[in-house]
Amino acid sequence: MDEVFKCIHNNNKGNRFSPIPVLVENETYLIIKPPLKDSNDVSIEKVSLDNNILYIKVTEFDNPDFNKTNRVSPNILLKLTGKITFKNITITY
Repeated sequence: MDEVFKCIHNNNKGNRFSPIPVLVENETYLIIKPPLKDSNDVSIEKVSLDNNILYIKVTEFDNPDFNKTNRVSPNILLKLTGKITFKNITITY
C-alpha cells in the first residue's frame, strides 16, 4: 500500500495531499484516472461487474475548488468490498 500511495502522490498535481488508504483483508483496491472532458472533476456514480468486466460510471461536474483551465485528470483510489477479479475495466460517462 505504501507503493500505491507513493505512485498516487508523485502524480498528484493538485493542491491537496492524496489520502492514505488502510489495507484491509478481503477488499480490492483500484486506481483509475478518468479523463476530464467538459468539466474539472468527476464523481463515481456506480460500479458493477458483468462477464469479467468491471464497469465504472462517472459523472462530470464543475468543482469550485479547482480552476478549470489547469485541472488535470484526477487519480481516484477505489476500495471495493470483497476479492473482485476481472479482466477489463470500462469507464463510462
